[in-house]
Amino acid sequence: MNAGIFISYRRDDTRQAAGRLADDLSDQLGAERIFRDIEKIELGVDFEQALNQALENCEVMLVLIGRQWLTVADAQGQRRLDHPNDWIRIEIVTALKRGIRVVPVLIDGAQLPSDAELPEDLRPLVRRQALAVEDARWKSDVARLAESLARLNGMQAQGRATATAPQPVASVPLPAAASGSMRKGILIGAGAVVAVVAALVIWAQDSIVGTWQTTDEQADYVISKAGEQLQVVFDATDEKRIQTSATFEESKFTFSYAVDAADGESVTWTCILTLATDKLDGACGPQDEPGKQSLALKRKAS
Repeated sequence: MNAGIFISYRRDDTRQAAGRLADDLSDQLGAERIFRDIEKIELGVDFEQALNQALENCEVMLVLIGRQWLTVADAQGQRRLDHPNDWIRIEIVTALKRGIRVVPVLIDGAQLPSDAELPEDLRPLVRRQALAVEDARWKSDVARLAESLARLNGMQAQGRATATAPQPVASVPLPAAASGSMRKGILIGAGAVVAVVAALVIWAQDSIVGTWQTTDEQADYVISKAGEQLQVVFDATDEKRIQTSATFEESKFTFSYAVDAADGESVTWTCILTLATDKLDGACGPQDEPGKQSLALKRKAS
């Protein structure tokens, strides 16, 4: 067993998402690098021994967190996470103690738990940079995750793309804000295209980092960057403070979060805002009504 990526999930919470994610990552990174218990443990093999071996071989653990991850209970009504012998808890705690890179993956609007909601040995999970994966943008979210995993040491992608003859030269357009000398265009070898594109993505992300506020100046939206991941923090209308991951591609700033509906269920809202100079303008809403509520932000003066 030589899996570099361990997918930790609770079957009562994210079984389908775990299977879908494992399939997509297998296509992009190689099936031999993905460990998911239901597929990798052979008949008759000791479950505990197999999991320990997989943890010894993994470099990254993806902890899939759905809306029920925190509250799934046993037959007696006790939260499973509160059991010291709960396998999900054991997997994560073991990875944290061994210094394995642990990435919380927030599925369909789930929120990262707070310290107070977790057993003490699981609390370091809250300080790990999380990634949101939404059904509405599954393909792009998983592609971004796969690219990040492929950049880690020893986790290079195995060339799943269709083989084509390399182009000797490529021209990469630079953003309008680039200097005049840069805007003349740069001819570079095909092998360097990825590096230049990555640099432009970083440049674009940096341009949006900062504090923004609604046009009526009643609420702040703080956009920050941790590693290569953007985050936005703001106060929702129910006075609940929201922190969630975000993306910024082709002048579109996108983020999703959970909204409590009248029937007590949570509904995922997605906001898509377009950057124009120092303004972000767009709308938020659920999947069936994406433009339900307009949202306009301006960069807050320092």
